[in-house]
Amino acid sequence: MGVIISVSAFSQTSREAPSPQTNTWTGAHKFTGPVTLSRLNDIFLVDGVTYLSIQDADMACGSHYCEIWYSNSSGMTIPATKLGANHILRFIQGGVYSLTGTLTMSSSSALIGPPTGMGKGQILLREADGANLQSLIHVAGNEVAIRDLIVDGNKENNPSASDGILVDNADHLQLIFTKLQNFKRHGLYVFSNQNNSHSGIILGGSSQLNGGDGVFCERTADWYATNSDFDNNASYGMELSDCPAWRITANDFGGASGSSGGLYLHGTAASSMGSMEEVITANQFGNMAGNGIYIVGHDGVTPVSIGNNIVGNSFIGSGRLGADNTYDHIKMVDGGGNIIVGNMFTSSRRPNRFKYAIEASETTAGRALHNAISDNTFPATWGGSFGTGFVSDRIANDAGMSVDGVSYIRGVAGCTTAASAGATCITKIIWPIAFADANYTPICSGELVSSGVPLNGGITAKTESSVSFQTVAGTAAVARFTAINCTAVRDQL
Repeated sequence: MGVIISVSAFSQTSREAPSPQTNTWTGAHKFTGPVTLSRLNDIFLVDGVTYLSIQDADMACGSHYCEIWYSNSSGMTIPATKLGANHILRFIQGGVYSLTGTLTMSSSSALIGPPTGMGKGQILLREADGANLQSLIHVAGNEVAIRDLIVDGNKENNPSASDGILVDNADHLQLIFTKLQNFKRHGLYVFSNQNNSHSGIILGGSSQLNGGDGVFCERTADWYATNSDFDNNASYGMELSDCPAWRITANDFGGASGSSGGLYLHGTAASSMGSMEEVITANQFGNMAGNGIYIVGHDGVTPVSIGNNIVGNSFIGSGRLGADNTYDHIKMVDGGGNIIVGNMFTSSRRPNRFKYAIEASETTAGRALHNAISDNTFPATWGGSFGTGFVSDRIANDAGMSVDGVSYIRGVAGCTTAASAGATCITKIIWPIAFADANYTPICSGELVSSGVPLNGGITAKTESSVSFQTVAGTAAVARFTAINCTAVRDQL
């Protein structure tokens, strides 16, 4: 069993069928003259033999590599079907195909529509009225490919349905030039027990108008999402729960209504994976109803989203925010170690103002340390403004940030001098992000008196990564500041 038929035999223009010496036709239909797509309606072909259903054709393929070709411009109804390993279902002419049951895909199987621009129309796989499926397509094996399709959930007529494509403990899915839309819950649900669906790719497609997220990921790492649209979903364009090391590049994120946002990162201690070290670059976040990027970095037990790289993105204003002066372009709660560099932020007029371009906060002291924020721009546009400010840092207790050449850290525990007038001690302050060199101006001061009469003795040492602050006893008693706070401004060279 091999590839069913040569491509040339089924081109739109009439051509002679292959001679018996190169491909002998068998079964119910034989072609001896010119072959056109219109002569292939309502049949499935495997090695020249026609079948009445995908399942029959798939069974005929057995365990071999096999392609099943189908053409019907008026579409058809497809019941619950399983596509076997190494089997390809290739639609060679556009149409609407109504699925009454889930289409299950085994390892190395593929669903392929005609390439866009070939003049053969688009393939729409649509959930049938009242089907109420838990998933329209179930990816149950590794190395599956889905491309050049529109997959529609018909959610208005499936009130108890769920997801579009379920990736179920299956590695290396290729989802290419495919549109997911109108599902009751998520367009794409990537699920694994513990990183068993890793290393997939979303390229040149979209997931829109869904009742949940465009993409929802659970416990799965190392995916790529690029050149795609994730907007107008009721929840988030993309939500990553314990899904680290995703590369999210050159996509469009937008909101729908209410508080729907762009990208949501979070996790749980039970997973041990977290949504960490994501690479988020060159995307556009626009027309949000809620936060552009929302990071919840700690679940109360352990850090679950830290060390993310948010670089070179465009965050533009919105005319559909759920509330004025409430949402942020980037909102971080208990999230630390994030690098936010080279992004552009704009806002809109009242009543659609973002509260902050970037807001960092923590619910418990010490949960959000060392975010680096630099070289971002906040140009005025559309006559808009941020409701409260550009950047807000509400992190306490030894939390430091580096913001556009300014680094600061506060809450470093003070040292204690000996019990004699003029006695000194040194507190070393380490910057959250080291400077390139020591060409900066530091200012340090003590906060609250813990004992004695502590005095500011100045800076005694400075390197690119730290300064040393001196405390002096003003009397013959031990002296100590409760905390030392420092700010440093990069010199203009």
